[in-house]
Amino acid sequence: MGNINDFGFPFTSVGADRQYAAEEWRDYFAAFISSGINRNIGNGLRVNPQASPNKTVYTDTGAVLLLGAMRIFTSATNHTIADNSSGNPRIDRIVARINFTDRKIEQIVKRGTPAASPVAPSLTRDATAYEISLAKVTAANGFTTITAANITDERADTTVCGYASLTPITSPVPTGMIGLYPYAAPPEGWLVCNGANISRATYADLFAKIGTTFGVGDGSTTFALPNLHDEFIRGTTNPATRAIGNKQAATALNNGGSAPVGIYWENTDGNGTLFSGTGGVSGANGYTYAWTVQSHKVRPQNTAMLPCIKY
Repeated sequence: MGNINDFGFPFTSVGADRQYAAEEWRDYFAAFISSGINRNIGNGLRVNPQASPNKTVYTDTGAVLLLGAMRIFTSATNHTIADNSSGNPRIDRIVARINFTDRKIEQIVKRGTPAASPVAPSLTRDATAYEISLAKVTAANGFTTITAANITDERADTTVCGYASLTPITSPVPTGMIGLYPYAAPPEGWLVCNGANISRATYADLFAKIGTTFGVGDGSTTFALPNLHDEFIRGTTNPATRAIGNKQAATALNNGGSAPVGIYWENTDGNGTLFSGTGGVSGANGYTYAWTVQSHKVRPQNTAMLPCIKY
């Protein structure tokens, strides 16, 4: 039996000298594809409440890669959340895992422990199984239904799940980069710069880059995105004197003197005058000219785009 380290991999077997075990194939794929959800197949294994909420939830279609092994779920998978009459809330997890004992990839409900301040059950990652969490489900004491408010999506949290990607390839777009997009929704891997508070755990890479520069969130579990709604971006090459994230309010145009901005009217005889305020003036040859100053502030011609930040 051939080994991947003996001759390279893979080659056609001659006289059974190049046979490879499933584990070797998994090691091969795991070398360049990380574990996680395949975002391009089905609906990404999102966990949802039932259309008529009850004590079950379902995982939508999608595919998962775990340590080089893959399974495609072509139909929805239903999960029953166990009753809770403990007197305290409980947090369960909907988990996708590779089960080495039974030689399969499966989805299960991992039940938590009821407590006044419950925590989600830990994930198994050892020689028997490797698990990732698709979502947390909060089961209140005496609950009768599970709604969207009880489900916390964990697919984007790289500490417990994440999306499968080519591991040797570093993204050419660094975390924290801001881009403008000509469509209404952010592209995959980006968030709209709308000032929203988001999870420090779910978006740990982004939090490591920008921290609380644009807002502390709740002070412990969330942080704020930049808010670029109706704003222009200003460059700074010296953050020590003009801090990153510093805002400046709009100001009046500096026209080089103390007079306010006005409207220039040229008379028919070639003479002209700069006026300000609202009113009129009698010019040469008996003509009367009127003017109105709309504003002292300046807004250049512009085009709206969707500002997004890479997470």
